Amino acid sequence: MKFADHIDAFKDAGLTEREAKVYMTLLTKKMFTAAELQDTVDIPRTKIYEVLQKMVLRGICIESRVGVKKVYQAVEPDLAFGRIREQHEAEVQRKNKVLRDLSSTFMPIFEAGRLHKNSEDYIEVFKDKNQIHQKYVSLVKQTTSELLTFNKGPYAWNSIDELQEQDHFEDAVLKNGGITRGMFEKNELSTIEHLATYTYGQVERGHQARVVNELPVKMLVFDGKAVMFALDSPDPNSDELTMIAIEHKSIATACRILFNNLWESGEQLNEVLLKTFLPK
Repeated sequence: MKFADHIDAFKDAGLTEREAKVYMTLLTKKMFTAAELQDTVDIPRTKIYEVLQKMVLRGICIESRVGVKKVYQAVEPDLAFGRIREQHEAEVQRKNKVLRDLSSTFMPIFEAGRLHKNSEDYIEVFKDKNQIHQKYVSLVKQTTSELLTFNKGPYAWNSIDELQEQDHFEDAVLKNGGITRGMFEKNELSTIEHLATYTYGQVERGHQARVVNELPVKMLVFDGKAVMFALDSPDPNSDELTMIAIEHKSIATACRILFNNLWESGEQLNEVLLKTFLPK
């Protein structure tokens, strides 16, 4: 047998190259002296005893005496490899416990650190529609009492699936006892595909909606704590969308005041009125 073909497998199992060479050599006859192993395996005399002692401690090599000489024998492979496996499993369990303890120790520090924000940490800018969609969904998931929206194109959803995902989490706010109120532009309800159908379904499930001729900005307010709003593109015909997310209570409160002022002037979007916008 070519021992060199198996060195890497022993190393993968956790033995050193020298331990692997010594163990495979020990298998070839009943016993060896350290000097015989040194000559056969080509390990320096200063290292052979160190290697053998480690192997004895790991339970894969037996040290005994024949007369005045120390001799070494291999532990049978099934037993030796079983001991190596048990050592690995014990080490994995030990490391898992260490990692759990570290997690328990440092998670409160991490959570406390999140409360101390620099001014730039309050603001995020998104240009990619998928990222905008994901950020919106993330903030809606955290919303417990009130979601306010100025619904105005361009929209971040690129598919019905994304629109349904937003719809699902908006419904969850209602189911958990919160309020959702949204405002729309009349022209967009008539011209943007799926928008009227989406809004009709929301109103049926308890969302509050009103319509105006024009909204000043695309804006979303989450529990009066966070806000997202759009920056207008220089090109009025562009569907490019840049959204800013700000997690700052004072700014969110100001945006909530703006929403409530415009809400008073809107026309209620009940199911009868919404039917006039649905596709024929």
